[in-house]
Amino acid sequence: MAYSSMQNLPPMEGLLAALAVLRLGSFTAAADELGVTHAAISRRIALVEEWAGKPLFTRHGRGARPTPNGQRILSRAGNALEQIALLGRQATKSGVTTVRLAVTPSFARFWLFPRLKPMLEALPDVRFEVVADLKHADLTGGEVDLAIRYGRGGWRSGNERRLFDDSLVPVVEATRWRQVENGHADAVLKLPLLHDADHTNWKVWSEVHCGRITPSKPADRVLLDYALTMDAAASGLGVALWNSALHPLPPGLLALEDWRVTGPMSFFLLRRVGDDHTPAAKVAECIRQECALS
Repeated sequence: MAYSSMQNLPPMEGLLAALAVLRLGSFTAAADELGVTHAAISRRIALVEEWAGKPLFTRHGRGARPTPNGQRILSRAGNALEQIALLGRQATKSGVTTVRLAVTPSFARFWLFPRLKPMLEALPDVRFEVVADLKHADLTGGEVDLAIRYGRGGWRSGNERRLFDDSLVPVVEATRWRQVENGHADAVLKLPLLHDADHTNWKVWSEVHCGRITPSKPADRVLLDYALTMDAAASGLGVALWNSALHPLPPGLLALEDWRVTGPMSFFLLRRVGDDHTPAAKVAECIRQECALS
């Protein structure tokens, strides 16, 4: 599948939340079933409605009913997910080994999914089950077989191997940049900074290129994850730090290459201790090879 088409996929957690509300008839019941708060369900569904471009539900009393558009969209989405689940059940019956891989949603969208087809072809006896979540899945407890994590390392939950480091470049919609362009790095800081729930990378960037750690501005925005910062930057809402080691530059963004910086964090592959000759080890080696080719 082409990289550009991956940007059209809905946020999976939000889609599952919306399907739960459709089936159960209320946000509260969906929150109880998924083990999250009512507010979390509302946030997830808001992301799906933003993706769909229209409301999916109307509230009534203590319940919720789908709008006509919501019924149409969610019915089709539910059917599509059922087909995917059917493929998984068929693979299990045929003796294919399932390997559960935990990644962040952004890593799945920008790095894993564009490479998944050749990886599957290279491992015909393995079925990938991708667990995309911002939380760390329990590797040692057997919740997943492999995990790709973003940070400084040292989680002490398996064998760690660094896959690649950050290479961060400010990116901005071109019209937005022309409003402040003056040839100096300080011009970047005049724009609203888009953070992915962590200010670390921008602090490092401003210290390297401006000689100081810039304080937050009221116009700065903190978003749920990295992918949303890319979407917000392309929409002209501010400047984001594009990780060029992770994926190609998204359409509609101008990269300010003169102000690249090596980030303080990296992507690591974690595998349980002792899993040296298992299907999970084969998947781990395939991932390392893909990183070497990137």
